[in-house]
Amino acid sequence: MDNVKLLLKLREQQITQLKLANLTGIANSTISEIIRGRRKPTEEQKNLIADYLKVSVKSIFPDN
Repeated sequence: MDNVKLLLKLREQQITQLKLANLTGIANSTISEIIRGRRKPTEEQKNLIADYLKVSVKSIFPDN
């Protein structure tokens, strides 16, 4: 299943996957796989992404 909430938040904040990758230290390919639902993010990755986007982890990763 795609991570639509994360994708929508990136679009809402006008942040590219590449920019998110660069600023969080998470590989761009990993960000892409998380968005496409091909990879589950680690707790650390969830926290890094949520912190950068200034949202709660649960708002973009509801299965948490």
